[in-house]
Amino acid sequence: ANLSEQVFAKMDKAEYGDNVFHNMTLTGRNENNQKLYLTANFLHGNKEDEENNTLKEYAINLNQTSNANGDYVFRFDPTQVKLNDVAWNIDTSEELNHSITYRKAKGDFLIENFKIYSDDSEILVKNAVYKSAKDFEADAEIKNLQVAKLFAMQSGGNTMDFEGIANGTIQLKMNEKNLEPLVDLKVENMTMGDKDMGNLIISAKNSSTPNVFDIDAKVVSAGIIGNNNLH
Repeated sequence: ANLSEQVFAKMDKAEYGDNVFHNMTLTGRNENNQKLYLTANFLHGNKEDEENNTLKEYAINLNQTSNANGDYVFRFDPTQVKLNDVAWNIDTSEELNHSITYRKAKGDFLIENFKIYSDDSEILVKNAVYKSAKDFEADAEIKNLQVAKLFAMQSGGNTMDFEGIANGTIQLKMNEKNLEPLVDLKVENMTMGDKDMGNLIISAKNSSTPNVFDIDAKVVSAGIIGNNNLH
């Protein structure tokens, strides 16, 4: 066996909800007992993809070190993931210096400067803390996000031929039963097919009542409504 690269785990099949994973392998390489390089390879899709033998192949590369507190610090190495032919990359630049830290004392994950991009579409998680699906907070920024890419990632693709460019910020805080959003978002140059849908400006924040949100949305200069505004 090659001691510098060995198989840590291998699984033929796993299912989670409608998600199906095949041929999963996790390999690792230890560098001077200071940094562990990990690569996960697998096939993924839904049950229909499995039946049609159209599962997509993925490879995720990351490394793990420890900080002064003994916490595990994960960073991605160059990684690209394709979702329905939309390729997303993880920004691994030194300038951004992203990290995902498992904090042992608090039992949570601290995420900093984690950015994914596709062409000039960017989603940046500036700071996030995740403990569970009912206990998390996140501060994210969206830049030049082509909405069509999000629709294309759905199983049926962008069947409505919807396009637009989104910019703005999203802050979320979930505390057991209470979700607190703070959204400031603008989607410009929206079209559906050959119809001009105008620009959408939306803001949302929590109200004094738990899980009831104050949402303000307006469509500006939409050709489909005669170049008028909706609010």
